[in-house]
Formats: sequence, C-alpha cells, structure tokens
Amino acid sequence: MADVSHRVPSTRCVIALLLLATGCRSTLDDTLIVGDAYACLWDDRLTCQVIGEDTGLYGEADPPDMEFEQVVGGHSHLCGIGTDGEAICWGRNDYGQADVPGGLEIDSFVLGYVNTCVMDSSGRPTCWGSDETGINEAPEGPFEMLAVAKSFACGWSSGGGWSCWGAFIDPERLITGNIHALGVPYEDPISLVGGAENICMLNADGIVSCWGNELNGVNHPIARDGWSDLSVGTNQGCVL
Repeated sequence: MADVSHRVPSTRCVIALLLLATGCRSTLDDTLIVGDAYACLWDDRLTCQVIGEDTGLYGEADPPDMEFEQVVGGHSHLCGIGTDGEAICWGRNDYGQADVPGGLEIDSFVLGYVNTCVMDSSGRPTCWGSDETGINEAPEGPFEMLAVAKSFACGWSSGGGWSCWGAFIDPERLITGNIHALGVPYEDPISLVGGAENICMLNADGIVSCWGNELNGVNHPIARDGWSDLSVGTNQGCVL
C-alpha cells in the first residue's frame, strides 16, 4: 500500500499516437495514454486496448479492476495509484520495472523505457528497473519536476536547479563536467517530459527545449513560443 498525501491536480495531456507518454497524468478527466503496444482511455477507470502484433512481451494487457486517482504510462508498462492509496504497475516487467517495492511513500509515478521512478510528497525520488541505465542511482533531490528517458533522467527544483544522471551522463559526453553541455537549458521549466531517447521542457514563454539523442531530430523542436502542452515519444515530439 502507498501513502498518498494529496490528490494530483487535473492536467491536460497531448494525445499523440504511438508516442511515449511518460509525462502525462490526470485525475478524473478523459485522457488517452498511448505506449509502444497499448492504448488506454482513462476516466476514473481504465479501458486498455493492446495494439501491434508482438504483444506477448508486454505482460498483462488489462488494467487491474480498481478505481484510480492517478495513472501514468511508459513505453511498455503503466502505473497508477488507486483511490484507496494502493500503488500498482502492470505490463512489461522483464527488468522488474512493474514490481513496486514495499514501504515507499508514493506521491507520483514517472515512467521511463525500462525503469520506474516515484517521488514522495517532499519530491525525493526512488527508481527501480534496469540496472544498466544508471537511472536507479537517483540523487536525493528533492525535485519539483522529474523526467525519465531510456538511459538517463533529469530533475529540477527551484532551489537546486538541474540534476541529470544515468548512462547517458558520462564524462566523455559532458566534456566540461557541466550538464548544460548536453543541451540542458539554464532557464526554469514549467513542464518537463521524457521520451525514449530525449527529455524536453517548456519554459514560461512556451518555448520548447530538448536534449538527449542527437540523431532523431527531437533536439531541434519548432522554433517559436506560445506552446502550452508537450509530449515526447521514441523519435517524435508534439506540442499544442
């Protein structure tokens, strides 16, 4: 059982087919959550449909029979917090990413490709899943925002600024030892989301910045301001 200290405020989420919707969560709104081999329409309960041909790798397709307060989708697994405070994950579990450890205070989930992270009510993260990505070695935080990609994660707080970690964040990539050399902006985010290979943010002017894989084009979003919502997938980004 999880200790959920407050309800997460309602949010709007970009509906993007076959995108990795790791940054999307909602309460009691109709929301479409789409991953690599599933699609879930969620209000207070979930109706999931498995898509694609090779769905055997993705574990149990149907959601638990319970009412949810919060649901988050990753690449091939989902996690949620029930109205009774129970935290549960389902779907692909080859790295243990769907096994929720006991004894955690879970305020929110943030899902990656083969890792799962949670934050407690003070913003301190705990991550599990693949040991090969380095994501499980999360700093103490606390963070106000957290995003998880395939091989790295980044957190931000107004008091401590940016912190990034994982296999992607190595000395050869950093060059100067400064995470901003990876393309992490100096400004503050109002929204932070992770895809499979990239992490993106919106700032207060509605400008998108992305960092991570240089080869898929996600690091070069449309150069304009005024965007209000953001979603990032495996090799795509969408704004509203």
